[in-house]
Amino acid sequence: METPEGLPNPPAGSGGGPASASRVFKRLFRMAGIGVLALVGLLTAGVLAASVILQGPRLGHLIESALPANRGKLEIGGVTWSLRALVDILTDAPSPITVDGLRILDPEGTVVLDVPHLDCRVKLRTLVAGGSFSMSSV
Repeated sequence: METPEGLPNPPAGSGGGPASASRVFKRLFRMAGIGVLALVGLLTAGVLAASVILQGPRLGHLIESALPANRGKLEIGGVTWSLRALVDILTDAPSPITVDGLRILDPEGTVVLDVPHLDCRVKLRTLVAGGSFSMSSV
């Protein structure tokens, strides 16, 4: 059947009516939900990967290389942390970490401090933000 202008009639239920707008909103809502789930999945995968990759000697070397140049030298054999640290970064609560092979050498190479194993708590958000940091519960 054709309209008076000679154009075919649109099928029933299509067009610009409220049912069409409702379908569009449902589809957009579904796509947004999928996007949010994908983002959460990527963040979770990233956190889990970081908890495996950024541990031990690899993290110790990363910390050593990120420190500014000093006349002496700071050596870190390895650093381990738990997933709890991610929540502690948000709250700036002291987070438990373990440091192995911590050595501080003066400019002549004399060992000033040698700590084979250290369990302590550090405020990670303050540390990451570039502020001063302190270790507690050593």
